[in-house]
Amino acid sequence: MGFAPIRLLRAGVFTAACTTVSAAFHVAAGGHLSATPVTITAAALVAALAFAAAGRQRGPAAILASCAGAQTLLHILFNLHSPAPHPGHLAPSAGMILAHTAALTITAAWLHRGETALALFCDLIRALFATLTRLPETAPTTPPRQRPAHPDSRPNSRPRSTLLADARPQRGPPTCIDHS
Repeated sequence: MGFAPIRLLRAGVFTAACTTVSAAFHVAAGGHLSATPVTITAAALVAALAFAAAGRQRGPAAILASCAGAQTLLHILFNLHSPAPHPGHLAPSAGMILAHTAALTITAAWLHRGETALALFCDLIRALFATLTRLPETAPTTPPRQRPAHPDSRPNSRPRSTLLADARPQRGPPTCIDHS
């Protein structure tokens, strides 16, 4: 079962696209737009069916079949409740079938592109969220560099050999230079 907001988004976009295109083509073909309650009822039926089918991403064939079913339902409802049914709407003609085929193909192509974009967007959000949850809460600190211990830095670094026990360190400037 899909994530509820995504299902609502898919169903809402599908309903808006199919209902709007079907109503526009119905009027363009000479029919009358049904009363507002009929159009709202038709859209609600399409939305309920779309919500039931919107649980996962669909391919182009499934979207095309869904558009065909929605257009058929909307065509029947618009014709049944039209104030004066157009004689050409009662029996399907070649022109009507061609118009419906064009409308559902265009609508299915729009919806498939939108479905692909939504899937890519959801993948991006999931990857971003996964990256953010993997980040440590504080920046990692590098341990301080350990310097190797030199024999001179040890306490009591006197030579242990008696050979150099009386040797005096020769630090400082040479004695032949007068510093006065």
